[in-house]
Amino acid sequence: MEADATKAFEWYRKAAEKVERPVGEEGCAQPNDAEAAAIIGRFYARSSRANAATLAFKWFCKGAELGDAEATLAVGGCYERGDGVERDPEQAFAWRREAATERGSALAIVELARCYEEGIGVPQDAEKGKELRRRLDEAMKAAGGEESELKIELDDFKNDGVPLKTD
Repeated sequence: MEADATKAFEWYRKAAEKVERPVGEEGCAQPNDAEAAAIIGRFYARSSRANAATLAFKWFCKGAELGDAEATLAVGGCYERGDGVERDPEQAFAWRREAATERGSALAIVELARCYEEGIGVPQDAEKGKELRRRLDEAMKAAGGEESELKIELDDFKNDGVPLKTD
């Protein structure tokens, strides 16, 4: 089983690093694959390796750069906890805002609401947190509980907080 996990990890790494897959390999992640980068980030986030947090942050950033909502949200979590990067509540908020407003992640909307409610990276504003949760609840009901069908207007939240740090 370990050999299979190692081989799978290598395929995800190759996909995320723009390495071309062999011709005829069906079902493999595509080069420059955002989801593959997020999967590698999760792998490192769960690892006990000495520099795992730094590697997880690197891969989450790669996935976010390629447009993966989960990776974008994870970058925010890394900034909040200081996992693999210096703790920065304002960037924690900014990355969650990006995942919620630009990537449409329901979980990111919940996390963004928590940031408002607890004052993480923005001035505490319980009313904005409640408003986000209300909009998400309404949108989820309208989408029949399917996040892929989620349509929610969050433009009025896009300019809150600081800009993303993308270095």
